[in-house]
Amino acid sequence: MTTTEERGSPTAGQRAAKAGAKHLGRKIGWVLGAKIGFWVAVVLVLLLLVMAAGAQVANQQPSTAGGAGPGPGGMEWDPGNIISDAVFYNSQALPDEAAVQAALDEVSGSCSAPTCLRLDTYQTFPATSKWCTPYPVPANGNPERYAVILLKLAQVCGVNPQVAIVMIQKESRGLTRSSPPAALTGFGCPDTGAGGSANCDAASAGCGRRPSGCSPASRNSTRTRRP
Repeated sequence: MTTTEERGSPTAGQRAAKAGAKHLGRKIGWVLGAKIGFWVAVVLVLLLLVMAAGAQVANQQPSTAGGAGPGPGGMEWDPGNIISDAVFYNSQALPDEAAVQAALDEVSGSCSAPTCLRLDTYQTFPATSKWCTPYPVPANGNPERYAVILLKLAQVCGVNPQVAIVMIQKESRGLTRSSPPAALTGFGCPDTGAGGSANCDAASAGCGRRPSGCSPASRNSTRTRRP
């Protein structure tokens, strides 16, 4: 064999080195492929976990559009069940004058004029209703504090006194006004006046008469709405 032929033909050592390099390349490729595959799998798993957590949060937050939803204190808000019968008819929710007065002070503490509902006194009348027992007016005919009026109405009509407090403030903001309006509770005041204004019945006007009409009406409305 000539020198040229010897140089063109790889020796056994060269062939072994080449085969070793190929084998090492395959191992490196397998290792890199395994590592890349591992991290791809990790990323996919994390994405799936994030998507599952997002779906769980979405399911736990009910829609408020036209239906139930989260309300104050985390409770469910249902526009068809704003207050339960158990709460509405709990006439002992505020059991005495001090409790009613405290509720009035909490709502209307900013009203400090002597004519504010929580501070003034009013002449009451022996109102009667088929849904309530007769209102017990003072034997001496003296005016009564508003807390006393609300307490007595709650007792004779079996309605939570907080209902009257909420209704007064909702209808006229009467608890926080230094001059309570004639249409204090909205009772007997249909919107038939000029320009759709309140057209109140003069016979039931006044701070003493307004709640005494409102409480029996509330009692009757809840009776008639029951199946």
